[in-house]
Amino acid sequence: MVIHLPPGNEKRKIIISIGNKISLLQVFTYLSNVQEVEIVKEIVENSGRCIEGNYYFILNGSAIDFKTVKTIFVKDDDELYIFSPFVGG
Repeated sequence: MVIHLPPGNEKRKIIISIGNKISLLQVFTYLSNVQEVEIVKEIVENSGRCIEGNYYFILNGSAIDFKTVKTIFVKDDDELYIFSPFVGG
């Protein structure tokens, strides 16, 4: 699985092998606890939010809501993009 992180992170692209289908929440938990990716740790701890608003998630070209990460199952050939909240006016 390929995970693209927002600009400003030490790693912008992370590739992990997950084998069988697992939930997207399990992927976030792994990145947060095992690989210690700070931005993902913040996302998990704050249920997909930060002070500026909600993070945006695109899985294989479709937008998803953080509230659904327990019910979305992913596999090795999936690709996730994480975007910081869009602010401005």
